Amino acid sequence: MGELASMLTVTKGNITGVVRRLKENGLVRKVILKSDRRMQSVTISGKGRLWGRMHADYDSIISRILSAQTEKELRSLTRTLKKTRAAVEEISSELWGLDNIHG
Repeated sequence: MGELASMLTVTKGNITGVVRRLKENGLVRKVILKSDRRMQSVTISGKGRLWGRMHADYDSIISRILSAQTEKELRSLTRTLKKTRAAVEEISSELWGLDNIHG
């Protein structure tokens, strides 16, 4: 995983946590190498490949979904999302002292 960390310019500790979470979600597989038990190989699982394809298609999927909406529906959705965002920010501020969590 040191090589992967180096390629991504992150620490080994950072990549270890990322790989652990990906493994827990079934997106990668870790294999300890028989030739050197200190070495591990990380490979993308079938579920991980599917997730990657879905992520790559995300923008076009959202565009297709939104293009099916009327202007009135989009204005209503925008109002609802703005209200939801404001509520999230208010609750985040109350519970955790976080202000303007969306930048």
